[in-house]
Amino acid sequence: MKNYIKLLTLGFLFFIVLTLVGCPKIGQLVAPSLPDSASGILYLEPASYNPTPGKDFTIELKASSIDNLKGYSVILSYDPAVLKPGEIEEGPCLTKGNRTFFWKRIDPLKGTIQIDCAILGAELSVDGEGSLATLHFTALTKANTELNFAQTQTRDTHNRPILTDQKSAQVRCK
Repeated sequence: MKNYIKLLTLGFLFFIVLTLVGCPKIGQLVAPSLPDSASGILYLEPASYNPTPGKDFTIELKASSIDNLKGYSVILSYDPAVLKPGEIEEGPCLTKGNRTFFWKRIDPLKGTIQIDCAILGAELSVDGEGSLATLHFTALTKANTELNFAQTQTRDTHNRPILTDQKSAQVRCK
Protein backbone atom coordinates (compact mmCIF):
# COMPACT_ATOMS: atom_id res chain seq x y z
CA MET A 1 0.00 0.00 0.00
CA LYS A 2 2.90 2.37 0.79
CA ASN A 3 4.32 1.84 -2.72
CA TYR A 4 0.95 2.67 -4.24
CA ILE A 5 0.75 5.97 -2.30
CA LYS A 6 4.36 6.81 -3.25
CA LEU A 7 3.58 6.14 -6.90
CA LEU A 8 0.47 8.33 -6.80
CA THR A 9 2.39 11.12 -5.05
CA LEU A 10 5.22 10.99 -7.59
CA GLY A 11 2.73 11.00 -10.47
CA PHE A 12 0.94 13.99 -9.00
CA LEU A 13 4.24 15.87 -8.49
CA PHE A 14 5.28 15.05 -12.06
CA PHE A 15 1.97 16.43 -13.33
CA ILE A 16 2.41 19.66 -11.29
CA VAL A 17 5.98 20.15 -12.59
CA LEU A 18 4.83 19.67 -16.21
CA THR A 19 2.00 22.11 -15.66
CA LEU A 20 4.22 24.81 -14.12
CA VAL A 21 7.28 24.36 -16.35
CA GLY A 22 5.52 23.35 -19.54
CA CYS A 23 6.12 20.52 -21.90
CA PRO A 24 7.39 21.26 -25.41
CA LYS A 25 5.52 18.27 -26.87
CA ILE A 26 2.16 19.56 -25.67
CA GLY A 27 2.50 22.65 -27.87
CA GLN A 28 2.84 20.40 -30.90
CA LEU A 29 -0.58 18.89 -30.29
CA VAL A 30 -2.37 22.16 -31.01
CA ALA A 31 -4.31 21.95 -34.26
CA PRO A 32 -2.58 23.86 -37.04
CA SER A 33 -4.32 26.84 -38.56
CA LEU A 34 -5.51 26.52 -42.14
CA PRO A 35 -4.42 28.85 -44.90
CA ASP A 36 -6.89 31.62 -45.78
CA SER A 37 -7.13 30.72 -49.46
CA ALA A 38 -6.47 27.90 -51.86
CA SER A 39 -2.79 27.25 -52.42
CA GLY A 40 -2.99 24.80 -55.29
CA ILE A 41 -5.10 23.40 -58.10
CA LEU A 42 -6.19 19.84 -58.87
CA TYR A 43 -7.48 19.50 -62.40
CA LEU A 44 -8.33 17.03 -65.13
CA GLU A 45 -6.68 17.30 -68.53
CA PRO A 46 -8.00 17.63 -71.12
CA ALA A 47 -10.78 19.75 -69.62
CA SER A 48 -13.03 18.81 -72.53
CA TYR A 49 -12.96 15.63 -74.60
CA ASN A 50 -15.12 14.38 -77.49
CA PRO A 51 -14.68 10.62 -77.89
CA THR A 52 -16.65 8.37 -80.21
CA PRO A 53 -18.69 5.59 -78.52
CA GLY A 54 -16.65 2.39 -78.30
CA LYS A 55 -13.34 4.29 -78.32
CA ASP A 56 -10.78 4.36 -75.52
CA PHE A 57 -9.30 7.62 -74.24
CA THR A 58 -7.27 8.92 -71.30
CA ILE A 59 -7.60 11.82 -68.90
CA GLU A 60 -4.86 12.92 -66.52
CA LEU A 61 -5.32 14.00 -62.93
CA LYS A 62 -2.85 16.84 -62.43
CA ALA A 63 -1.69 19.21 -59.70
CA SER A 64 -0.47 22.76 -60.15
CA SER A 65 0.96 25.39 -57.80
CA ILE A 66 1.12 23.06 -54.79
CA ASP A 67 4.03 23.28 -52.37
CA ASN A 68 5.06 20.62 -49.83
CA LEU A 69 2.66 17.97 -51.23
CA LYS A 70 3.04 14.72 -49.29
CA GLY A 71 -0.11 12.94 -50.44
CA TYR A 72 -3.63 13.17 -51.76
CA SER A 73 -6.98 11.43 -51.76
CA VAL A 74 -9.45 12.08 -54.57
CA ILE A 75 -12.90 10.73 -55.38
CA LEU A 76 -14.07 11.41 -58.92
CA SER A 77 -17.67 10.88 -60.03
CA TYR A 78 -18.92 10.05 -63.53
CA ASP A 79 -22.01 8.68 -65.25
CA PRO A 80 -21.52 4.87 -65.52
CA ALA A 81 -24.04 4.74 -68.38
CA VAL A 82 -21.72 6.95 -70.47
CA LEU A 83 -18.19 5.99 -69.34
CA LYS A 84 -16.49 2.75 -68.42
CA PRO A 85 -13.25 3.26 -66.45
CA GLY A 86 -10.30 1.04 -67.22
CA GLU A 87 -6.75 1.05 -65.88
CA ILE A 88 -5.61 3.79 -63.51
CA GLU A 89 -1.88 4.42 -63.45
CA GLU A 90 0.19 6.41 -60.98
CA GLY A 91 1.66 9.56 -62.48
CA PRO A 92 5.28 10.66 -62.04
CA CYS A 93 4.61 13.73 -59.87
CA LEU A 94 5.05 12.12 -56.43
CA THR A 95 7.42 9.35 -57.54
CA LYS A 96 10.30 11.67 -58.47
CA GLY A 97 12.98 9.70 -56.61
CA ASN A 98 10.47 8.69 -53.93
CA ARG A 99 8.76 5.47 -52.90
CA THR A 100 5.00 5.89 -52.77
CA PHE A 101 1.84 4.17 -51.65
CA PHE A 102 -0.69 4.19 -54.53
CA TRP A 103 -4.21 2.78 -54.21
CA LYS A 104 -7.19 3.00 -56.53
CA ARG A 105 -10.77 1.71 -56.45
CA ILE A 106 -13.49 1.88 -59.08
CA ASP A 107 -17.14 1.51 -58.08
CA PRO A 108 -19.01 1.09 -61.39
CA LEU A 109 -22.42 1.01 -59.68
CA LYS A 110 -21.98 4.36 -57.94
CA GLY A 111 -19.90 5.84 -60.76
CA THR A 112 -16.93 6.76 -58.55
CA ILE A 113 -13.18 6.39 -58.73
CA GLN A 114 -11.10 6.75 -55.58
CA ILE A 115 -7.36 7.36 -55.79
CA ASP A 116 -5.07 7.66 -52.76
CA CYS A 117 -1.35 8.29 -52.96
CA ALA A 118 1.36 9.33 -50.48
CA ILE A 119 5.11 9.60 -50.47
CA LEU A 120 6.65 7.14 -48.01
CA GLY A 121 9.27 8.50 -45.63
CA ALA A 122 9.46 11.40 -43.21
CA GLU A 123 9.85 14.97 -44.42
CA LEU A 124 9.58 14.03 -48.13
CA SER A 125 7.32 16.06 -50.41
CA VAL A 126 7.14 17.65 -53.86
CA ASP A 127 6.52 21.19 -55.07
CA GLY A 128 5.08 22.65 -58.23
CA GLU A 129 3.05 20.77 -60.75
CA GLY A 130 2.76 17.45 -62.49
CA SER A 131 0.70 14.40 -63.31
CA LEU A 132 -0.72 12.52 -60.31
CA ALA A 133 -2.52 9.77 -62.24
CA THR A 134 -3.62 8.69 -65.72
CA LEU A 135 -7.17 7.36 -66.05
CA HIS A 136 -8.23 5.22 -69.01
CA PHE A 137 -11.89 5.20 -70.12
CA THR A 138 -14.10 3.74 -72.81
CA ALA A 139 -16.97 5.85 -74.14
CA LEU A 140 -20.14 3.72 -74.06
CA THR A 141 -22.84 5.79 -75.76
CA LYS A 142 -23.61 9.12 -77.39
CA ALA A 143 -24.16 11.37 -74.37
CA ASN A 144 -22.55 14.09 -72.29
CA THR A 145 -21.18 13.68 -68.80
CA GLU A 146 -18.82 15.38 -66.41
CA LEU A 147 -15.91 13.85 -64.60
CA ASN A 148 -16.28 15.73 -61.28
CA PHE A 149 -14.29 15.99 -58.07
CA ALA A 150 -16.68 14.58 -55.49
CA GLN A 151 -14.09 14.78 -52.71
CA THR A 152 -10.47 15.93 -52.47
CA GLN A 153 -7.88 15.99 -49.75
CA THR A 154 -4.26 17.06 -50.10
CA ARG A 155 -1.76 16.93 -47.24
CA ASP A 156 1.68 18.35 -46.49
CA THR A 157 4.61 16.72 -44.63
CA HIS A 158 3.06 17.64 -41.26
CA ASN A 159 -0.28 16.05 -42.27
CA ARG A 160 -1.89 19.48 -42.51
CA PRO A 161 -4.46 20.04 -45.25
CA ILE A 162 -3.44 21.96 -48.34
CA LEU A 163 -6.43 23.82 -49.69
CA THR A 164 -6.96 23.42 -53.42
CA ASP A 165 -9.30 24.49 -56.17
CA GLN A 166 -10.62 21.75 -58.45
CA LYS A 167 -11.34 21.84 -62.16
CA SER A 168 -13.50 19.06 -63.58
CA ALA A 169 -13.66 17.74 -67.16
CA GLN A 170 -16.49 17.58 -69.69
CA VAL A 171 -16.87 14.44 -71.81
CA ARG A 172 -19.13 14.71 -74.86
CA CYS A 173 -19.47 11.37 -76.62
CA LYS A 174 -20.49 11.93 -80.26
